Parts: sequence; C-alpha cells; structure tokens
Amino acid sequence: MGINLIIPAAGEATRLRPLSSNTSKAMVRVNGKPTIDYILEQAYRLADIDEIVVVDGQLRDIREYCAKKHPNVKFVRQEELNGPKYAIDLGMKALDDPKKPVVVWLGDAIILDDDLRLGEDFLLCKEVDDHSAWCMWDGTSFYNKPTESIVGGVALVGLYSFSNGLQALESFGMSYGPEISEALEYYGSSQFERVMTNQWYDIGQLSTYHQTSAALLNRKARVFNHLRYDHELGTITKTPDYHDKASMKTLRSEVSWYSNLSPAQECFVPRVFESNNEYELCMSFESGTLLSDLMLYENLTQSTWEYIINKVFRIKLKYFNQPCTDSMFVHHFHDDSHSTWYSKTCDRLSQCQHIFDDDTRRRIEKMAERIAKSTNPVETHHGDLHFGNILYNYTTDQIS
Repeated sequence: MGINLIIPAAGEATRLRPLSSNTSKAMVRVNGKPTIDYILEQAYRLADIDEIVVVDGQLRDIREYCAKKHPNVKFVRQEELNGPKYAIDLGMKALDDPKKPVVVWLGDAIILDDDLRLGEDFLLCKEVDDHSAWCMWDGTSFYNKPTESIVGGVALVGLYSFSNGLQALESFGMSYGPEISEALEYYGSSQFERVMTNQWYDIGQLSTYHQTSAALLNRKARVFNHLRYDHELGTITKTPDYHDKASMKTLRSEVSWYSNLSPAQECFVPRVFESNNEYELCMSFESGTLLSDLMLYENLTQSTWEYIINKVFRIKLKYFNQPCTDSMFVHHFHDDSHSTWYSKTCDRLSQCQHIFDDDTRRRIEKMAERIAKSTNPVETHHGDLHFGNILYNYTTDQIS
C-alpha cells in the first residue's frame, strides 16, 4: 500500500539572512539544490508515495518551483502562521484518502538515512547535548525545550511516521495546544518506535548551514574520492581511495596539474595549498553553483545559458588552450582523439539505445566524428567541460 506525505513548509528562512531573503525554508538551496528536492527524492527512494501535500505560507516560491518540477504536489496555504502542528492538521485534512499511512516530514529537514520504513509507527530521533533547544522524548513522555536534561531523552528531528492515517488525522485535529508533541501524545507515545538517524542535516542557521553544505559535497564526489571540509579554514581536502591504485594515480596527476598552472589560469580554479602528502589535495572551498545543478533546479532563460556557456568556452580557449609540446602525445594524438570522441560516444550510445531513435543516434555519431577530426593537440586540461565540473557564481559572474 502507498503512503501519504505531508510537508509543513510555511516558515521563512529568516535565521539564514542575509544568505536568504524572501525565501521559504524548503527552498533554501544546499549546493544549488532546494531542500524540497532532497526531501521528495529521498521519500520516493524509501516508499511508494501516493499523495503529497505541502503546507506553505505567504511566499509563493515553493508553488512556482513545484509547478515546473513536481506538478503532482498538492498545496494548501496556512493563512495564520500559528505553528507546525496546525500546518500538519491542514495538510491531513487536504488528503483525498486520509486512511492510508501518513508521514510528516518538516520542510527544513534534510534526512538521508536509507533504511527508514516510512508508513510504520516511528519517530526519528538523535542524541543532542543541549536538551533545551529541542523537543525531547524518553520513550514515554515528551518535553518541549526542557530547562534540565532529560535522562534517556532523545531529540525529535522532524520526521513522524504513522501507520494509521485516520488516527493521525484525529490526533492533530482533536489534541489541545500548539505543540506537535501533544498530537503525538494523543496518538499514543507507546505506539512509536524510536529510530535514530545518522544522516540528518541542519540548515536552520548560518553556522550549521555551511557545515551541511560541505558535508553533502561528498554525495557529489566521485566514488574513488573523499572530500573533507575544514569549517574554520574554508578548505576542502580531497583524498583518494587508498585501496585503489588508479584512484591514487589520478589524484597525484591532479596535484601535479594544479602545481603547473600559470598565474592567469589560477584565477579560474580553487586556490591550492601545499601538502606533505602527494596523494592529498587541499584547496579553497569555492562559492557558486554547479552548472549541472543550475540546469536541474533553476529555470534559466536560453539567453542566460548562452551567456554562461559562451563565457566558459572563451575562458577555455583563451587560458587553457596552449599547444602541446610533448612529442609522444602529439604522435598518438589522432588515435587518442578518435578513441576519446568517437569511439566512446558510440559505446555510450549503444548502452542507451532505448533513449534515442536511429536517426538521432546517427546524427550524434556524425557530430562526434566531426569533433574528433577538428581537435588539436593542446596541453592537458584537468577535467572536461561537463556541467558537473564547472561552478558559476552568479553574484560575482565568476566561472571556476
């Protein structure tokens, strides 16, 4: 049986200002990706979702975004911002079939645990040091921001799963008081299993937002790399898989490439710091958004894309296009070019025959052949111009 999903998302990201202005919490971008996408993508991975209701407030940014990206999402507006419990009640009353199991997932909670049994009775929890900032639960009773530490208490982190949708609807509609915990008490605290999270990420304020952004960079790292973020220095350290010789060789080549850049080229890459470990690359954490994320999560105009892409190629051709002086590289260039551009393209097309028709496939193959013949031997450029390799900072108009 499928489940229903309620996302209370009426709050504005006021504690993230000046980073966010006139932005709903659920639309705060972490590495270019809106929080609402982290929630929906993970929910779809974990369960069969029948109906999604987002409860928003005065801002229309979530509606406008979902109209293009998630048109199946239903919206209901919380006219009076009187707390998430009432938002959840509104969302449950808007469901077409409230009998199904229901999950409440707060709109500012990025939760990436892969073993959550959505639709069963459980509360997602974590150990915290400061009990006074949380709703604590000791398995029997709930304590909202207690002044003293609760023995055996764990913090509720924003995901509540109910196996009985009708009972959950009654609990949020009939319980007294403004707190979610009062509805949980009404439902029956003994019915819930305590499930501990190890992949909950906080975006509520500036200090934790940047730590979350850095932590989630590892989800964008290649499988053979690991990224470590230093919050105080503002650096990213990349290390290889030390059990993989190819990974170690690739990273050492990358370190060597950075060490031979000209001053002009250094303006377009992260600043690299010396390390005693030749298999470790420490560089500055660059602000901006990957072009791949801009394509996925922003509705940019054609003229904007033309401007960005033209700028990328101008930089590439002006600063990273020196003729190669390695005679062996030049000697093998024709065969390498044909292999890189034409053969690899044909191999990839054969792996996705269900996507392209024969005419489209032939046109792409001819395009790849023309590119292979038109290339020239230039100094190796670290990384290709894949959109996942290029950052664009739209506040400074800088390409990295």
